[in-house]
Amino acid sequence: KVIDALNTSDIRGIRTVRSEGIHLTLKFLGDVDADRVQAVTEALSKAVAGHAPFRLELGEVGAFPTLRRPRVLWVGINGDTEALASLQSDIEAALEAAGFAGDDRSYNPHLTLARVRPSIRNGPPPPSGKSAADVLKETPIEPGTFIPVERVSLMRTELHPDGAIHRRLVSIPL
Repeated sequence: KVIDALNTSDIRGIRTVRSEGIHLTLKFLGDVDADRVQAVTEALSKAVAGHAPFRLELGEVGAFPTLRRPRVLWVGINGDTEALASLQSDIEAALEAAGFAGDDRSYNPHLTLARVRPSIRNGPPPPSGKSAADVLKETPIEPGTFIPVERVSLMRTELHPDGAIHRRLVSIPL
């Protein structure tokens, strides 16, 4: 609903994520050489061992860095966040042990809904006068929207002018 509301608004410069591209990032690796994919797969397999499937719930909508000057519009994550944090921490540790760089930032789970171009963040308001923050406030996430977490996937992202395409390379069940 939120993506539809953003797409039908008169706010220019917002690029929404395709529904098939919505995902929860547990660890961003950046460019990984093809010969290291097996090492990533092995690290992920070790990290997910012992983790059972769990369930998350969609939370509040928000923006990075702020709703007043958004770069990224997102929906937060609720539900079994302890299981999520444990899984993410184990993945981080396993990948560090395999030689991949750690992340100093704290993990902030969210689903990216859209990105806002800089020219729009700094430009005049749209004809309706509504901002992205207004659209988000008018289109709340319905409580009880659950997401089953049953597997971890290694994804490859291809950047294109009309948005990113995410391709699953490996999928490891919990």
